[in-house]
Amino acid sequence: MKVVLLTREFPPFFGGGIGTYAALTVEVLADMGHQVAVLVRDSGVASPALQVDVPRPGVSLVRFGDGLMPPAAAAMQGLAREARQYERALLDWMDQAGRPDVVESQDWGGLAYFVLAEKHALHPAFKDLPVTVTVHGPKFLVDRYEEEPLYQLPGYWVGWMERSVLRQADHIVFPSAYVRDRLREDLTGLDGTVLRNPLRLPPVPKDPPRDRSTVLMLGRYQLHKGVLELVQAMDQLWTRGAELKLQVHGRDAWSHILNSSLRSYLARRYARWVDRGVLSLGGPLPPSAVAEKLASAGVVALPSRFETLPYAALEPMAHGRVLVASDAGGHRELVRAGENGWLAPAEDPPAFAAALEAALEAPDAAWAQMGQAARATVAAECDPQTVGAAKVALWERVVAAAGPRRRYPFVRPLPPQPVSPAPATLSVVMPHYNMGRYVGEAVASVLGATRPPDEVVLVEDGSTDAASVAEVYRLEAADPRVRVVRGPNRGLAAARNRGAAAARGTVLAFLDPDDWVAPTYFERALAVLEAYDNVGVVGAWTAQFENDTRIWPAWNAELPYLLYHNTLNTSALVVRREVFLALGQNNPALAYGLEDWAALVQMVAAGVGAVALPAVLFHYRVRTGSMARRLGHVSHLYLYERLLAANRAVVGAWGPELVALVNANGPQYYATRPTEPTALTPPPEWFPAPDAAN
Repeated sequence: MKVVLLTREFPPFFGGGIGTYAALTVEVLADMGHQVAVLVRDSGVASPALQVDVPRPGVSLVRFGDGLMPPAAAAMQGLAREARQYERALLDWMDQAGRPDVVESQDWGGLAYFVLAEKHALHPAFKDLPVTVTVHGPKFLVDRYEEEPLYQLPGYWVGWMERSVLRQADHIVFPSAYVRDRLREDLTGLDGTVLRNPLRLPPVPKDPPRDRSTVLMLGRYQLHKGVLELVQAMDQLWTRGAELKLQVHGRDAWSHILNSSLRSYLARRYARWVDRGVLSLGGPLPPSAVAEKLASAGVVALPSRFETLPYAALEPMAHGRVLVASDAGGHRELVRAGENGWLAPAEDPPAFAAALEAALEAPDAAWAQMGQAARATVAAECDPQTVGAAKVALWERVVAAAGPRRRYPFVRPLPPQPVSPAPATLSVVMPHYNMGRYVGEAVASVLGATRPPDEVVLVEDGSTDAASVAEVYRLEAADPRVRVVRGPNRGLAAARNRGAAAARGTVLAFLDPDDWVAPTYFERALAVLEAYDNVGVVGAWTAQFENDTRIWPAWNAELPYLLYHNTLNTSALVVRREVFLALGQNNPALAYGLEDWAALVQMVAAGVGAVALPAVLFHYRVRTGSMARRLGHVSHLYLYERLLAANRAVVGAWGPELVALVNANGPQYYATRPTEPTALTPPPEWFPAPDAAN
């Protein structure tokens, strides 16, 4: 098979558990004769071109950096930007090396978000490409155990991207049933295959040393890793007079809830034990040093609050060490208490202290038997050849089952919508009031589309400018597809509704007369509407022009975030006509703005799926003096209150999450782009500079 692996970690450039998994997986696949390309971001690569190395036959290491920055990626920050870069890197790699049989991605950070968004938006390069996701621990799940704020942007949106990836993948691989079940608490019905992470058994001496004076922990200084509870457990043992040492090795991390890096916090709080030399808080170790530590260790602690199936458990077991672990992770499916290790309740320092004492007091014979049993468990569950063969067999099944879907995979599943069996007919509805200077360009853009409309319904809303009235007459006479609906001025909302009622097409496309659309917008939007039974609305990314040239990324419109901020180009949506007439008509009471957002809320709240095409296909004129530009602070507040009042039922259903979003990020007009922090900035003393020692 030809396989592409999308990963943020790959040795020797980037380490960690994901890196260990990626390196072993690539090695095994190459040994089996498969061709593997590893796509990994490397900040040291400045060129826009992919940097390709061949570390061994059959393996291509493909690196890219910020030089690979399409305009769509530059419109975002952080992990969302990286996800867009991975999508572009995969596209460029496919141009060089051809289409792979399957793509595998990690889950963390929503790495495959835009690959999957383009796939389900029917991009020609991706629509038939099987994409699987292996779970390593998504941020939205880990953050619960890190005691991080779950609703603050951009972290909240990263979690939504991760959820989307898990819903949209062709198949999910869970390293443990434990993490599958934790994810199902948030994503009901999430399915996939449990397949262990691979690990080779290292050689160990027949009679390994048994250090009973030291407890070893290898892992990041993070709350979810349980290092705080471990030191608390050791504090109890030291206070009772135990002659023990604790050595911790790992990368430091900042804890917002503690307002400190975790290693610094532990060093300050437990300074007396550091001074006595029984508590050692070390930094990360290279792989060779980790192996050396494990070869001489006695008891290895894994006190985590949450784990998927960590190498911090597998590696000590593979070395025949005595593992004392919490019961909060996939390792509990491998560790049999008293037989090949010890388990203790998570987040319970006294219970963990008791388990450490029991392990340390066990006789040498018990340690030897446990070490042998632990190695046998890893050999049986994590043998690389066995895991590799199972992964390839799974991919073959995924490839064989590949085919079109009739339901778009939203994060929150939606019911199917009424779909006409006949091919769609398209009506473009364009309200017009004194826009004669621009309307010709707007009409030309839609008539010149690769899928032109069957009609343009130009709603002449009582224009008072003679030149504008004359331009409408000219357009009406110039092309029989332009049909003018005339009436007195009633405002934008009423004009859209009037045009929708007069339209003859089964699908409506709205466009304001001073904007324009890219040639392929309607073609792509109609393809999505025709492909999925549960989609009724399609939008796209927006490029602003005239007084602003920024790109505005659009996102699938889903609750609850849609109640907080609009995520679609609602002035230029493509909508099933029956859906709009029944659920989406604009509210004339919102005469000053937000009428299109309110209509989208109504449709999505009723179960209509709304998809964002992840491409710049709509061009929005930022015009001095426009209705949107005249809205001030008070107007936004008033209109948002009216929007919520018009949707009381759905606001009530999502009230707690909406309150949490507002509390974390401030008023909705602060959240223009969910991939960025909002203008609501906490006082500086909340986030002091990290300690100089870190």
